[in-house]
Amino acid sequence: MEVKHALSNLESQSVENQKLVLPTHNGTLRLPLKQITHIEGERNYSYIYLSNGSRELSSKNLAYFEDILTDKGFFRSHRSYLVNRYHMDAIKEDFIVLKNGLEIAIARRKKGEIRGWFYGG
Repeated sequence: MEVKHALSNLESQSVENQKLVLPTHNGTLRLPLKQITHIEGERNYSYIYLSNGSRELSSKNLAYFEDILTDKGFFRSHRSYLVNRYHMDAIKEDFIVLKNGLEIAIARRKKGEIRGWFYGG
């Protein structure tokens, strides 16, 4: 699946109702953006974590998701994490606290940027 197709899907609806469409070895996944809590990159793969506690494996790297989701309420807080603002509860010194209680690392160089992003927009 090309980036263009994934992007056209994302641009076609309000952010509240958008879905991320990804091919998998079992078919095609359609994940509502508001259900994605965060995405964790691991080399050339990514784990997409959902608000129901499940996770999906994608063969796309984290940079792919960063490119298409940054303007949809997602922030790259660390080289391994992309977080969804909708699921953020607080920002502590070195991590983000999600509404489900999970703590996501913040890279030192991202600390100032994330506060402006989260509180300012």
